[in-house]
Amino acid sequence: MLDENDGLDDRSPSFNSFHYHNVELRSDMKTLPNHKMREAVLNVEVGDMDNLTDPTVQKLEDYVKKLFGKEYGLMVTTGAMANLIITLMYANPNNSKKDEYILVGDVSYYMIVEVATVFISGLNYIPIKTLQNGLFDFTNEAELEKILVDYYTKNKVSLSFEEFLAKIKLLFVENTHNFSGGKMHPVDYGNTLKTICSNLGKKYPQFNVKMGVDSSRILHAAVEQKVDPSVLVKDYDICHISCTKSIGGPIGNVMCFNNEADFMRAKYLRKGSGGGMRQAGISAIMILVGFENLYEKITHDHKNARLLASGVSKIKGVKVDDVHTNIVRFFLEGNLKGKEDLIITTLAEKYKVHMAKWWMDDYFIRAVFHYQVSTKQTEYAVKCFEKVIEEVRPMDKSKF
Repeated sequence: MLDENDGLDDRSPSFNSFHYHNVELRSDMKTLPNHKMREAVLNVEVGDMDNLTDPTVQKLEDYVKKLFGKEYGLMVTTGAMANLIITLMYANPNNSKKDEYILVGDVSYYMIVEVATVFISGLNYIPIKTLQNGLFDFTNEAELEKILVDYYTKNKVSLSFEEFLAKIKLLFVENTHNFSGGKMHPVDYGNTLKTICSNLGKKYPQFNVKMGVDSSRILHAAVEQKVDPSVLVKDYDICHISCTKSIGGPIGNVMCFNNEADFMRAKYLRKGSGGGMRQAGISAIMILVGFENLYEKITHDHKNARLLASGVSKIKGVKVDDVHTNIVRFFLEGNLKGKEDLIITTLAEKYKVHMAKWWMDDYFIRAVFHYQVSTKQTEYAVKCFEKVIEEVRPMDKSKF
């Protein structure tokens, strides 16, 4: 059980050197190792991850693959590397024409932040409009076909339409969806997409895509929807989990696969992209410690996210988005609009509350919760947000 300070007294001495009211909400990757993680490192068994001889890495990979109901697991350094490997797995290395394609959300983290992976792989991306709920803007094969026809026509693809469809290698989704504010996919969304693609493939046999999911924060969806994580990824060929977010580890993502061929291909690409680490068990053991009481920690994050949203929603001129998991979005309205940077800077410099400015159709302020933010700190953040809004709100001259 988390104690009355929500685990804050379990932080390292270096973290406790901060003022208690130093509230880190820019990202859930801002955690620091707690005391138990540091202790675990002292006696950890390590080896060479590259040739599969690090026993602690193997223990982590086995744990995650079972969690997701997959046959193989592979630790890599980052989520960006995982997404790069997924992309490279389906790019033909002998394709000098660079005429292969990937279907991906237009405001996915992959598309906005990691778009360089597309260019490295040589694949072309077909951006799919993403709705504010984090889902693709198609619900059946006819709508997907129209998207592909429109892209084919607009970009004057120099292939027949059937040849073009054969060049589409991957449909890549993101759950939970970062830019939409941690929105969860419906539990059966993977099956829905698989069915749509299968039905389109019946009309066009050349259309035969693999399905991958950036599942960095999918444990948040599993906890909130009260389902086993394997249920959310069973229809995807490849998935991966970030070990530096809800889990709080220092380095690492774990990719999971349905078959040995995909696993071996990914292992080869991990080496080629600089991901083969020595003594990676040091990170793996900290991640395994981070998995302890994870359900409770994630539930705690969601509770605090809703607490912040509830408090800030009472402030005039601030529109708070629906909270699904651990991410909260604030949209400024009226005479506050355009003051995102000023508010964020004032919160940080004057009150040591750290948030971030993001964008999806419009700018918004974002707060992301993790297990090293307490309920007391959340309440403090609400009060500080209220103060800053009043400080930066333009004076109403009509009262004079």
